[in-house]
Amino acid sequence: MSGIVWIRLAGLLGALGVIIGAFGAHGFDKLPMVSGLSPTELAKSHDWLETGVQYHMYHALAILGIGVAMMANPEVKLNAAGIAFFVGILIFSGMLYVMAVTHVTKLGAVVPIGGASFIIGWVVLLFTRYRPK
Repeated sequence: MSGIVWIRLAGLLGALGVIIGAFGAHGFDKLPMVSGLSPTELAKSHDWLETGVQYHMYHALAILGIGVAMMANPEVKLNAAGIAFFVGILIFSGMLYVMAVTHVTKLGAVVPIGGASFIIGWVVLLFTRYRPK
């Protein structure tokens, strides 16, 4: 993908992260699925949501960095890192969001796959060589 596509994806992901975070802070407790939870369960749901948003936003910014870097120096490895970060957001943050709303804790078994995807993205960046034009 081109640098501008990564930048636009980062914009979309960043906006979604802010929306989900704001919803978590202002409307989450009103959802019918969580309104009946005990205070301890509700706090756990908030923790899952907050962690999901935190990693979502970190990696939206990383994707933005990939887009900016690709504008200056297109390299295939940067695409691989961006894909790994995007997959990580979908799996890691996505599963935490679903767990927060449904309280189905078995989904937690999938979350580390998203974390591994984040790590892969960072390792790919570690081995990316910069070649000035």
